[in-house]
Amino acid sequence: MYLPVSSPQAVRFLALIREGRGLKPSTRIAGISKETGYRFLRERYLQLRRSGSDPAAALTIVGVTSSRVASWEVARAGPAGCWGVGTSSDSFTGE
Repeated sequence: MYLPVSSPQAVRFLALIREGRGLKPSTRIAGISKETGYRFLRERYLQLRRSGSDPAAALTIVGVTSSRVASWEVARAGPAGCWGVGTSSDSFTGE
């Protein structure tokens, strides 16, 4: 089942991450998989970038550091300036 970033599970997960909880505990509490958690982080980051936040500010607001920001930025620009959502191999490095 596909959950949008506006779903209650996403809202809860993202709040837990902002509180400083780790990825695994946050996904368990929110009742989602790690892959879905990664997707929520990526989609929230891209939402913030679309609204004008710079990369550092977007990461601070989301509450993570990620080695995949460069790929998120490439996906953001996408072909002919399209906004993509990256790949499923995004990694989470902050807790």
